Amino acid sequence: MVHENSRRGYGSDLEFYQQRHRVRFVEDAICYPIEPHNFGFLRKQLKRWSHGFVQNVCLHWEGLLKFPYLRSLVAVAMWDAVVASLAYLILLPLLAIVLKKPLLLLGYVIDVPAVLVPVLYQASRRKEMIRALTSIPAFFVLRNVNAIFILEAVVSEFLFKKRFCVYEKGH
Repeated sequence: MVHENSRRGYGSDLEFYQQRHRVRFVEDAICYPIEPHNFGFLRKQLKRWSHGFVQNVCLHWEGLLKFPYLRSLVAVAMWDAVVASLAYLILLPLLAIVLKKPLLLLGYVIDVPAVLVPVLYQASRRKEMIRALTSIPAFFVLRNVNAIFILEAVVSEFLFKKRFCVYEKGH
């Protein structure tokens, strides 16, 4: 799929930002994604997103260095993608088993307030509190599923230089 900005000489949103075009935030914008109806759809979606993120970082890393805010944002995202994913999938369970301290598994909920507070605040403003509360269990599942996909993308793209080139929509 060709990014809509590529017809105007931009390969990605990062490139758009690097060329000093304004990127705006619309506070009142609400987006409801098409929810994956099965794991195959979810797998295609997460593979596209994970590999696309890593490929954009690889492609535009030099340009990112010129913009402190964007550089920081991407650095935090990469840190979260790699380090947090390794912690969730490997480090926490390993430490809990080796040290025989199951309380270490509480590390799985350490960032829940950082996610939950803004979600519940916005949900209360839109009168969608029940919808937000019922989505909480999915957060824990998707965090681990996302971790698997992002680590696979990092290993494939960075270490093995095996580029993902076929982007299937899945729906």
